[in-house]
Amino acid sequence: MATITSLSDLCRKIIATELARYPPEAFTILPEGEWETIVRLRHKRTCPKQVIGKNSLEGLDGTGRKTPAIADKILRQIEDANPHLAESEVVDEIIWKDCVNYKFKLGGPSRPLELLYPWPILVEKLNEVGRDLISILKSDTFDLESLQKTIKMLDQTPMNVKLLSDCDIGKYLKKFIKACGKMQDGDDRTPFDRIWTPRPGGQPSPLQKLENVMQKWKNIASASGVSVAGSKKDGKMKSSNDAQHAMDMTVCRAVRSWRDLHCALCERESKMMLNHGAKMREIRERLNTRKHQVKTAHVKTSRMVAKHNDILDKKKGLGALRFEAKKFAGTTTVSKISLLKRETQQAVLRSKAGMGQASRSRSYTKFGANCAAACGQRKRPDAPSSIKPEMAFGRRGELDLGSGKRMKMPTQKSDGVFANVQHQIRIRKGVNR
Repeated sequence: MATITSLSDLCRKIIATELARYPPEAFTILPEGEWETIVRLRHKRTCPKQVIGKNSLEGLDGTGRKTPAIADKILRQIEDANPHLAESEVVDEIIWKDCVNYKFKLGGPSRPLELLYPWPILVEKLNEVGRDLISILKSDTFDLESLQKTIKMLDQTPMNVKLLSDCDIGKYLKKFIKACGKMQDGDDRTPFDRIWTPRPGGQPSPLQKLENVMQKWKNIASASGVSVAGSKKDGKMKSSNDAQHAMDMTVCRAVRSWRDLHCALCERESKMMLNHGAKMREIRERLNTRKHQVKTAHVKTSRMVAKHNDILDKKKGLGALRFEAKKFAGTTTVSKISLLKRETQQAVLRSKAGMGQASRSRSYTKFGANCAAACGQRKRPDAPSSIKPEMAFGRRGELDLGSGKRMKMPTQKSDGVFANVQHQIRIRKGVNR
């Protein structure tokens, strides 16, 4: 028998599906429990059904999810308009955590090590690591790879005096190192020999790495004014990152949830952008004031180069003469009518002179003028005769190349590869065209 879905469930599904289309003020009537139900349903319905790839079980929440179920901008508007919904731990865990990991990638420049987790979660993780170290001492066997990961996590965790006092990781680590030292002094070989045995390649043993981490924490406490046995005051971070590290740790201490961490990271990113812009402006101003000024270079040049430059600058030559003539010409100018008369006379003379006269008037011959004279002096007959049908295609003109050399010019209808063969066939048949 098919189950009938209740009206409230249908309403929840519609609201979860079209959550972004509702105005933020529409959720004022919802209690916190009903809001958490809708968010869980939205998170479940947006979970990927089929994920393909090597990292299919990773993503934001371990299910292959690539984006949060609700965008941070929409969720922020809803919680700002409804303060009674802004304290939900369920929404903080399943939505705001994904928003933080989606916008601020782990290992990226916008996500420092000091702001990986909210402060309560960071304290709980460190206590869990300490309990795991103590559980290794109570068991007969242990996994060396998991111990190496634990050591790396402790080494990369940012530390200050407040975090050491809020969690018990220092006590757990000190107890583990002391117990391993006692086992190392014993005569019987135990499965824990790999902890204090140096690694191949000259690398320190896991026990030595843990002792280095413990010493670093002692140095941090000693630098803050806490008296610790066996500490060194010179074990500090780089001076360039010291102020930023202290500021991030202060912010991390104030962060109590994932939504608070999201706000802190957004504010930190905006401040970093402003500082970067101010730094770039300072660099540009420094370049404008401190950069090397280019001075004028005086290069000695020869007389010919100087004369050439003067001609280009119109200080000498025809350009200079024209300029001087215009300068001292006074009011005597040539009228435009006289210029037009001269041009008209020259044009009339050129039109009356023939092509042959134009070519013979020159002291030298040109190939183009000879071609025009050879083709223009000889006229084609109006109609071909029966005696000489080849006259239909015109005669071949001769071109005088000078020095007794002549060249025959082809007619217009003798173009083509087989023109001469067709011409001979027409002559033999006596075809008139």
